Amino acid sequence: IPEITIYSDKVWYVSPDGNDEVNTGANGWADAITVTNAVAKAASHDVLLLKTGTHLVAEKMTHTKFLAVLGGYVGTEGTSEELSTCNSVLDANYAVSSIFDLDADNQGSRGYGYFHYFGNLDFTHANGTAVVADNSKYWSVAFDDCRFIDNCSASGGRGFYKKGSYQNTTTIALMHNCEFRGNGLSAGAKAEQEGSAIYLNYVRLRAFDCRFIENGLRPEIVSGGNGGKMVNPCVSISYGGAKMMNCDFIHNRGMSTKDGRGAVVYLTSTSAGYQFNHCNFVGNETVAASSTTASGIYGGLTINLGSETSSVKIN
Repeated sequence: IPEITIYSDKVWYVSPDGNDEVNTGANGWADAITVTNAVAKAASHDVLLLKTGTHLVAEKMTHTKFLAVLGGYVGTEGTSEELSTCNSVLDANYAVSSIFDLDADNQGSRGYGYFHYFGNLDFTHANGTAVVADNSKYWSVAFDDCRFIDNCSASGGRGFYKKGSYQNTTTIALMHNCEFRGNGLSAGAKAEQEGSAIYLNYVRLRAFDCRFIENGLRPEIVSGGNGGKMVNPCVSISYGGAKMMNCDFIHNRGMSTKDGRGAVVYLTSTSAGYQFNHCNFVGNETVAASSTTASGIYGGLTINLGSETSSVKIN
């Protein structure tokens, strides 16, 4: 598993009940501020320490800075870096489409080798995609011990979406010990949606010890129709390789309006190669969208090779 070193220019202290009017956020837990204010005040290479508990997210946090956002801290004086047994929860309460909208391409190729880093966080109840990284040509993203839970809407919900550039496919999405549960489509879903847990374009996925549970079309919902191509309930990657180790895919549900589409994991159009080591696929399914005649529906793993030289290793 790759190691990521965090070099901190400044530390910001964040609490669910932080006082933005009085506190500065820079002088310990008694001086804590809210997460929205901390993101706005921080500069690239700063670290945000989040006290455990539920941080309500009333507006999408859009920024162009390389930050380390670390949750799960006890958050009392004298325990500045002591972790609790619980993650910090970032709860959008279905009021905003995304919790984070990341961009740093104003730094151009200087972004090579840099990561947006998240640790010990729960991203939940986004009315769309919890973490978005659109138009990210140069930099990478890492999630360590994070959970993406119940990010969904009728027009499609995802845990994480990242789009790179056809000119550069070396950026990485790194996931370690992460859980994706209940992300996807809610009642009335009819829109195109790919990769309800993770959707990547021109980005290489590295996922270790991750769990994908009940993503995609919710079990109680009758499949929708009228538009859209498919729902891949877990992972969809185009033009980027994947390496997944010790990952579990359990009771995820896809939907398809097109023959041969809708797998739990769908990989296409790359020569970067794919590798799956010790992964479990249990109880997954894909259903045909209503009002369609789709056939050849797949429920597990689909790989559409980008070229004859694409390597595939499944152990």
